[in-house]
Formats: sequence, structure tokens, C-alpha cells
Amino acid sequence: MKPFLFIVLFTLAIVSNAQQSKVAERTTPNFNVQVTQAVFLGKTKPVSELMRLKTTSEEKEAKLKAERKVPDNFVGRKKSKVVFPEREHQGADPLVQGGGGPSYVVEPTINIDGIGDFGSPHDPTGDIGLEHYVQAVNVTEVGVFNKDGVLLDQFAMSTLWADLGENSAGDPIVLYDETAARWLVTEFTDPANLLVAVSETSDPLGSYFAYSFATPQFPDYPKYSIWPEAYLLTTNESGGGAHTQYFIDRNAMLAGNNMVTIQRIEVEGNNNTEQGFFVSTPIDWDGTALPSMLPSVLSLDDSSWGNAPEDAVRIITFDVDFSNVNNTTVSEVSVVTTPYDSHPCSVSGFGFQCVPQQGGGGLDAIPETIMNVPKYRNFGTHESIVCCFVTDVTDGANLAGVRWMEMRREPAGEWYVYQEGTQTGADGYDRYMGAIAIDTDGNIGLGFTVSSENKRVSLRYTGRYANDPLGMMTVTEFEAVTGTTAIQSGGRYGDYAQMGVDPVDGNTFWFTSEYARAGGSGVGTRIVAFMLAQDTFDLALSHIISPVTAGSFTSTELLTIDVTNMGLEPMSNYTLSFTFQGVELESIVIPGPLNPGAVYTHTFTVPMDMIANGAYEITATVSHPDDTGEFNNTLSATIENLYSLDAAASFELGGVSCAPSITIPLIIFNQGAELLVNGNINIYINGTLSGTQPWTGSIAYGLQAIVNVTVTGLVDGNNDITLEFVNPNGSPDESPLDNAVTHSINAILDGVLVEILIHTDNYAEETTWNLEDEAGNEILSGGPY
Repeated sequence: MKPFLFIVLFTLAIVSNAQQSKVAERTTPNFNVQVTQAVFLGKTKPVSELMRLKTTSEEKEAKLKAERKVPDNFVGRKKSKVVFPEREHQGADPLVQGGGGPSYVVEPTINIDGIGDFGSPHDPTGDIGLEHYVQAVNVTEVGVFNKDGVLLDQFAMSTLWADLGENSAGDPIVLYDETAARWLVTEFTDPANLLVAVSETSDPLGSYFAYSFATPQFPDYPKYSIWPEAYLLTTNESGGGAHTQYFIDRNAMLAGNNMVTIQRIEVEGNNNTEQGFFVSTPIDWDGTALPSMLPSVLSLDDSSWGNAPEDAVRIITFDVDFSNVNNTTVSEVSVVTTPYDSHPCSVSGFGFQCVPQQGGGGLDAIPETIMNVPKYRNFGTHESIVCCFVTDVTDGANLAGVRWMEMRREPAGEWYVYQEGTQTGADGYDRYMGAIAIDTDGNIGLGFTVSSENKRVSLRYTGRYANDPLGMMTVTEFEAVTGTTAIQSGGRYGDYAQMGVDPVDGNTFWFTSEYARAGGSGVGTRIVAFMLAQDTFDLALSHIISPVTAGSFTSTELLTIDVTNMGLEPMSNYTLSFTFQGVELESIVIPGPLNPGAVYTHTFTVPMDMIANGAYEITATVSHPDDTGEFNNTLSATIENLYSLDAAASFELGGVSCAPSITIPLIIFNQGAELLVNGNINIYINGTLSGTQPWTGSIAYGLQAIVNVTVTGLVDGNNDITLEFVNPNGSPDESPLDNAVTHSINAILDGVLVEILIHTDNYAEETTWNLEDEAGNEILSGGPY
């Protein structure tokens, strides 16, 4: 019989055999990788236009509503016993503030009711952009506010999906992608699907690129974060024993590409938690300084669960290679913390009841899970991660407080707990459902819920300044809104809150959560903004104006910077200095004065030799003896002197072909200063030039294009295929080492192509297949799905 080739989409599993991690040592955990794609639903009309057009009929809206199913929430959640009960209660929380430190009153700049009257849980989510605050709630409404707290527009998230054939279901998330100046909005759908859209511009009422992708099980409790290379998503799909993460190719999605690669990575969780709902939480990158860490998630590691000798936080880091899944790796560090009891539930009634409220019945506090959204910020001198979760502040009496912490890492160092504290009070109220963020000056804001048998469900916030005593929230708790009724929800509450920092001023915290509000469903949402007061004396390096990455630099380039007075008082006689390639070139005293809020633009006089092509490290510093805001005194940048013409090429190739010709998607990168508009693609088979394909287009610096290259004349057996991009804009490439790529493919020219497409029903886990030869020998198999 003829040989034949069988092709099928498959799952790639990569497993390492690491031993149990040691606390504070980096490990390689067991992990499993799967590859999938997001389906491009289309580019929507501007939301403002869709709202006017009312693109869905009343009949279609009624049908969509009728077909909406109750999600399969909280898979695996059940009561259980801890492995080491002697480690569960290790004394009263030693991090409870005892007073004696500074205390500040910070009133909100915005304090308004948000949208929604759905009932608990509202799943309130929201983020702050250049000009808008965008909030979303179940199931599923979006509110667009200006920065004065005025509701500009409100629309159903189904406005984005309905005419693209999809339907809203809930668990929305809204994030502002700061460096791209775009909005990310998402929710799940039934039976096992996620919808993701990114705005085309910074206008949340504009057009969106909309995508959908299926998941193996229902993607409960989806949480997202932003990283330079990927949108990171965590879900609860199979219970606490596995942490599920998805990595979505951010650049492809921002470009509105038809094909967006996703890698799904599972790592080990824990089935020994006390309440059974146990998920990882993605860390979200804030600020414009690029992160020094790779996309990461956090997970609690309570020693009573049996996997760690001391209470700790796991930082699980993912190095994802979208072009070659075999290169994807996972690493982990376990950061030891002060002992915590992550299950402070004093109410053990129906469902997920945990903490009390006035009026009877308990509410879910989402114990044992780090809350939405941990924040990462790169300060140059160090990196910071802030996070929070609920803990028992007593020795087993179950009074909930919010444990918060800042972890740090210096260059070439390891993560460690820089400071941690537990927010509680002498009032006996439970504090839970926290949200935390860190601003550009290192100040921390913390919002949370308070309730008790004598307290309606209310919202408060606190904070601390960067120079305050470590481990202390020094801002007096401010009650943004006081509850006025009892929440009737069978124990469901919140499911999460969210806090972000204004990307424009870098200092205003925006917090949203839900509370007990009389009337309607008995639950409302709140939006609160506050800023930790300015330091009296605070100078900041706010901008490197020039040079910026470009071509044709000289040997006499001059550095120009902006200095801003962020403080309350004028400042004089401050020092400006800068280093070039690690060597200080100039330091000068500026007499001033520089008034509060004013900007001084300074050009140094010592030139920099940047005539050679390549990257240059520049660091500028402002200093003054009275300056107390040290975190914004230094600004570093990598500036590149680009070649005028510098293209690069890349492609991937499958291992087998059944035909003498194939089509290869070649990626052309423009790494040069000139706009790339044409060139030639040389095609080699086994070292022999077999053809040349001309290319024309338009690729600006830092961008890429995909070109389909047809390769003909494959021979039976192994073929080494080389694609080389030459003659950019009709001239020689000035840096040609990355212009050619070679991959091998096995051609079976007398084979038969067999393709199987499997469309599963709602019970994909029941679907398997196998392929046998005539003798009954299994060749390939697949499933369950």
C-alpha cells in the first residue's frame, strides 16, 4: 500500500519532573501546554453608532436572553479539611496595626454610585484611561464616565457581540492597556467560551476588534492582566488541583489580525484547601516603564494545605514563545510571608457564606484566593508587586481582615516581602473583598468591604505614602458609602473588586466595588477616586525629550529632559545629572526656582557619541536635599541608533508535506529607520536558489507584515528550505545577519492527505478517536476534548 500522511490539530504537553519546591528557591513546576487560536469575529462599528442604530431587533434580543444559561460557577468548590490543622491557627495576626504611626485624612475626589441593579454578585470591574473611567457589571452593562464622574453613556456589552453571532453571559473584566492606549473588555459565554475585544483607539465608545475562543471546560472566574507580549488570563475550569492560564498574543490582537495564537498552560494547584475554590491570579503591569519580569501569576500557599512548610505566596512566571511552543517554559519562586489563616469564615450557613452582615445571613469573602488585581510596577531601582487577600486576624476566632503586601526585587536579585500588613480595626468589623494598587511614587491605595452582625455592607479605603513606616496603612479609613439594607443573595457577594491608577497623573486611585443599597435589587455599585496628598518637596524627572530611537545619530548628540515640580512648594538649587553607557558625563545645579506644577526643560551641554549603530543606555537624575519623593527622581531609557535599512525575516514550518509545493507565511520585520516599501524574497531548496518572489507594501519601524511565499519543486524526502529577504527598498540591507531563516520539511510526494474535523457537542469530554492501519495497529489517537 502507499504510504500516507495524517494531519490533525493536536495538543502538545510538556512536562518537567521537578521536585517539591523549596521556599524562596526558584523551581521548574510541572506544566502542560496547549495551543489554540482566537476566532476573529470582526471589527465592530463604533459603539456610539451601534447604540443609535440599535442593530439587534427586539425579537433577537429576546431570543438571546432566553438562551442565556446559568454559568457553571465554582467548579470543585466544596468544604474540606486541611492537611495540617496545627498550622492553621498560629496565633493572632502579628501584623495588625497597633497605632503610634502617622495618620492622614484623605477625602475622595470622586464618590458616586456606579451602574447596575443586577443583584449580588455584580462582579464590578473598572479602569481609568486617558479621558474616561469605564465600569462594567453583570450581565453585562458598561458605563463610560468622564473624570469628573459624569456618566456619558451606558450600553450592554452584547452591543459588541450580538450582530457577530455571540451572546453575553457575565463575569466582565475591563482593563486599560496603558502603553497601547486601548481598552480591553471581556466576558464568558456558555457553554465553554470567552469573548475578548480591544478598542481600536483610546475612545471606549469607538470601534473594537472582537474575538472568541473556546475552552476545554467552562472558564469560570476569568481574570485578566496586561503584559507587553501577552494578555494573561486565569480561569477556574477543573477545580483547585490545577491552575489554568491562557496567554493571548497581544500584538496580534491589537493589530486586529485574523489569527491570534493562544497558549493554555496548566500548573499544579492544591486540592487540600478548606473551601475548595482555588485559582491563580494574574499580576497586571502598570506604568510605561517596561517590566523586567515575564508574565506571572500569584497563588497562596497556606502551610496547613500540606505543600509548604511555611505560609508563602507562589510567584509563577511564564516565558511564552508564540512562534515555537517547545520553547515555552515555566518557573516559580515561593516567597515566605508572616503566617496567615486564609479561611476566616465565622458563618457556616448555606452555600458560600463566610462573613456576617447586619440583617442576617453570611456573605462570600472569596477566601484562599489573592484578589483582583495584583499590580506590578517597575521603578528602575527596583520592581514592586502589591497584592491582598483575606485572613483571620485572631487565633482561630475568624474575624476577617485584609492582608496586603508589597514584594520587591532589585536588579539581579530575587523577590522578597518588602513590607506587609493586615488591615483591621477595633470596631470588630470584618474586612474583605480588597483591591490594591501602587502609584508612580510608590504610594499604595487599598479599598475593601466592611460588614458585621451590626454593620451593613459598606465600602472603605485607606492608603500609605511611600516614605511612611513599613507595614502601616497611614491614611485613616474613609467610609466612601454606608450600606442601608441586607443583601439577599443566598450568600453570593461581590465576586471581586478592582483598583487602578490614573495613567495621566500617575497618582489618582480609582476603586469600584458593590455595597448594600436600599431599593431595587438591594445591591449597588460604587466608584471612588482619591489621591494621596502631594509631598511638600518633590521633584520628578518626567520626560526624556531627546534623543529618541531613530537613525543617523552623530557623535555630538545632546540630552534634553523635562523636570516637573510635583510638590507643594517652590524648589531652587536642585542638581541635574546624567550618565551615558554607565559613565556620568555631566552634573549641574539649577538655581530655579521651579514652582509647584511647573515644568523645566533642560538640555545638557556635554555631547554623547552615538554615531555607531546600536543601543545606548541613558539615565538622568534630579536631586535635592529636601526632596522626599525619591521614586520619581531617576529616569532611564534605551535609545537606539537605527540602520536606515534593516529588515529581518522569520517563519515556522510543519514537519511534513504531502505535495511538491507549499505556502509559507513569512514574517518580515522592519528594524530600520526608513519606511520599508519593497524588497525580494529569495527561495532556496537544499541550498539551491529555486526562485525569487518580489514584495511591495508598507512597514514602519518596529512593525511587521506577513507575506505568503509559495515554494515549489520539493523533492521526495527531506528538504531544507531557506527564505531570505534581500534588497530592502532596492538597496543592500545594512544588517543582513537576520535576513535568512532555514527550516526542514519532509515531503511524501506519493502520500494521501487525510484531514479529520471534529465538531464536539456540549459533552466534548466524551469524544475520542483513533486511527489504525490495515493490521489494526494504532497510528494516531486524540481526545477527550
